[in-house]
Amino acid sequence: SQGVLTDKEALKYTGCAQDVLHGDLGDLFGNYAKYGAYVIFLLPAVFLGQLWVAVLMQAAFSLAAAAALGRIVTRLVGDRRAANAAFSVFLLLPLVQSWVLALYTESFFTSMTVLFLERALRPHAKILPTCFLAIVVVFARPVGMLFVGASIVWSRERRGLLRKGLS
Repeated sequence: SQGVLTDKEALKYTGCAQDVLHGDLGDLFGNYAKYGAYVIFLLPAVFLGQLWVAVLMQAAFSLAAAAALGRIVTRLVGDRRAANAAFSVFLLLPLVQSWVLALYTESFFTSMTVLFLERALRPHAKILPTCFLAIVVVFARPVGMLFVGASIVWSRERRGLLRKGLS
């Protein structure tokens, strides 16, 4: 009902993206280094002058994250109904829906975190896409640094337990 939210924090991120497009990388590597992945994500929309493009991309990432969450639940629980429920709940959460419309970091960070976790938990995850997503999560929000490290340790430990047949 409110449309695209481009106030407060969104002004900082879109302003930094505008600076980057004009060749000024000072804020990107300074004040917004911890949010750099989100600023880079915003570049195409800011370049086009169409911020709704970022909203569409965030919606697409949210849909992909919901599907990834379903795959995580299938792997961990083995119940397809639970996976479908996780997929549906993710998409229907009012917070997720409102975050998509805000050009703050929450929607992007949440989606990238779920996509990274799903990839990290794959039994035979390819290292390059996993590392790429890890870097995106680390630089999407400051808490990404804590999440990625813990997730990698957990996924490695989980794989070790699966190989030994202890889970």
